[in-house]
Amino acid sequence: MSGGGGSDNSAQVEKQFAYDMEAWAYKNDHAQRVYNDAVLNNAIKRRHNEEVSQYKEKSASQQWDYQMQMRQQKHNARVAAYNKSEKMYSAQIGLNQRAASLAFENARNVNAERQNKLAFEVSQSALKFDQERQGRTLEHQGKRAKAAFSSQGNFVKSIQAKGASLATGQTGRSANKRYQSIVAEAGRAQAAMVDGLARADSAYNLGMYGLEADYNMQRTMQGQSKLSILRAYDHSIKKTKFDWFSANVKADANRMSMPTLPPAIPKPLAIPRAIITDPPIPINSPEPIPGAVVTTGTQNTGIGSAIGMVVGAVVGSAIPGAGTLAGMQLGATIGSAGGNAIESFVD
Repeated sequence: MSGGGGSDNSAQVEKQFAYDMEAWAYKNDHAQRVYNDAVLNNAIKRRHNEEVSQYKEKSASQQWDYQMQMRQQKHNARVAAYNKSEKMYSAQIGLNQRAASLAFENARNVNAERQNKLAFEVSQSALKFDQERQGRTLEHQGKRAKAAFSSQGNFVKSIQAKGASLATGQTGRSANKRYQSIVAEAGRAQAAMVDGLARADSAYNLGMYGLEADYNMQRTMQGQSKLSILRAYDHSIKKTKFDWFSANVKADANRMSMPTLPPAIPKPLAIPRAIITDPPIPINSPEPIPGAVVTTGTQNTGIGSAIGMVVGAVVGSAIPGAGTLAGMQLGATIGSAGGNAIESFVD
């Protein structure tokens, strides 16, 4: 019976060894598949991340090119506006100069017209004064000549009266009275003539004084008018110069400043790449030894791995970016640990 029992133990050991070899081979193959799948997923992630980074970099580069083109276009528009402003400024300066020339010419024409009018008035006043003075002088001379003729006539009458008295041969008191009467009449006429002449001289002198005073007053007023005309002309010239300067200043204020190209927009930086490391290369565990007690939990690897895969699938669905395969890898690890724990408990 003891021999039979030994034979059964040997068969059991051989079966256990065969199973252990298959489990060992499966475990190593599974670890290699998990490693290969992780490496493949990492390669896919690297390629996807690279494509996303290149897309973002290309979009940023296109946006940068567009912004640089807009920057240049805006600068060209400012340069064109500046050039047009300079042309308008030059044209406005020319118009201001032309307007000032016309204003100067108009001021000179107005001054010349006023001066000529004043000169004509001065000539008219002088001519009128000379005519008035000559007329009054001639009139006065006529009165004096008439007085002289009257005086001479009175003298002649007195002589004629005396001759007539002597010619009659009358003597005595009556003849003397008659003679004296004629002489007295001539004297009264002479006195009246002298008095009239004196009054005429006084009136003449007074009229001439008034005429000269009026003429002098007119000359004074004309002199003041000439000064006023000169002041008005000087004021017109100064105002024209001021308006010219003011218009040029206003035209200069409306000029645009020379545009400058703004600083270049910084080029977009390269997007940093994520570092994805591959898992360590799996190493085969030691081969099973016939008759040795298995303590690595190989018997329970299937149960533990199944439980771990379920847990890994749940964990993988909860972690963003993690796949089911990664959860299964995590489950395999958990299963292996669970198998070891069960085996230790059984032992």
